Amino acid sequence: MQPLDIKTIADENVDVIPVVPITNLKNTHFATVSALLYIIVMGMVYSYSAPATIDMHLPGSRFRGITPDEITWIASLPQISSIVGNTLSGESSFT
Repeated sequence: MQPLDIKTIADENVDVIPVVPITNLKNTHFATVSALLYIIVMGMVYSYSAPATIDMHLPGSRFRGITPDEITWIASLPQISSIVGNTLSGESSFT
């Protein structure tokens, strides 16, 4: 028995059309770049709460008299709002 080779398979199936044409991948690349940018931006938003909490304690800050519990709520607002935003954007993608 002869081992199968890609060239042998291609020679036998000359009229086979690829599932996805290679030239129409522009939308795929756009979606990939968009998803990666989303990950980068969300990482920046989530990590900003660390220096922001320090700035809230500095003298002259507009957050005078803020309690640690309130700082925790302010720092967690991006995560809480992303639950709502991601749910709405996921739901709108089905329509």
